[in-house]
Amino acid sequence: RKESSAASDVYKRQLINDSYAMGRVEGLANRIGGFVGWSDANINRSFSLGDVHGNGVNRYVGGFGGYITQNIIDSYSTGHIYTDADQAGGFIGLKSGSQILRSYSTGNIVSTGDSIGGFVGENENSLVQESYASGNVIGVNNVGSFMGLMPSGTIQDSFATGDATGTTDIGGFIGELSGGILNNNYTLASIIGGGTNSNAFIGNLVGGTLTDNFWNSDKTIEVNGSEGVASVATVSYTHLRAHETDS
Repeated sequence: RKESSAASDVYKRQLINDSYAMGRVEGLANRIGGFVGWSDANINRSFSLGDVHGNGVNRYVGGFGGYITQNIIDSYSTGHIYTDADQAGGFIGLKSGSQILRSYSTGNIVSTGDSIGGFVGENENSLVQESYASGNVIGVNNVGSFMGLMPSGTIQDSFATGDATGTTDIGGFIGELSGGILNNNYTLASIIGGGTNSNAFIGNLVGGTLTDNFWNSDKTIEVNGSEGVASVATVSYTHLRAHETDS
């Protein structure tokens, strides 16, 4: 099969509510997820717990979903990711369109691919809001503690705490930002081992709009961009921290 997951390979044009997957997932092709490999269904209040292994894979591996095109709300994943794929994320490998709201991932990611993120590997024109990632991330190029690559879309009211390791374009929040909007986000990540374009918040800032984003200057090695350094202690994210405590 071309999509692999613990719950189901493909969900098309359906609504998935209050569901979960617990098993370990292994796959050898594109689109592998702990809950669903590929989906254009709206998903609410669901979670996955198993580790995800995707070897011999070209792209799209996630702790919850490999490739998702519709809304995901109040959902999470805790499994670790081991893969050689591009576009791999602790929660979603590739998120295209619609939104992710009030969701999180806690698993670590170890990949020999590019566009690797603690929450999403690559975001294309999707809104990500009130979400977080806490796992450590290892990849090659475009590696971020929250997201690997973002050419378009919006991220707001979200955060990352896991450390990022890579070779090129390594960011405490996003590996490479080439478009879209970042508003009111923060990271506590450190960049491990340096690398080309290794920066506190965004590894390689190509384009996009940034407003009121924060990073921990004590833990990171360099700041990229025009924003001033601010202490994360001045930012209140009660809704996210409460969500993390409840988990």
